[in-house]
Amino acid sequence: MLKSEKVIVIGIGSFIGLFILNFYFLSYILSFLVIGGDDYVLSYMMPIYSGIALIGAIIICCSYIIVKKINQLREERNK
Repeated sequence: MLKSEKVIVIGIGSFIGLFILNFYFLSYILSFLVIGGDDYVLSYMMPIYSGIALIGAIIICCSYIIVKKINQLREERNK
């Protein structure tokens, strides 16, 4: 498995992990922290939090791939 593929798998795994953590565990904690929200309102907020986790995972994967490509081009240019 290539390193870039490994990073993509780690990114997708982190998204799934954050999604499960957010949806099942943090929903109970956030229900105490969010003022004026009931279960119906929070049901609309959980997909937003999961979307933020997805965007974070995509940013991490893409940043790693871009940095690797920049380093590869820098090494080729210095040869």
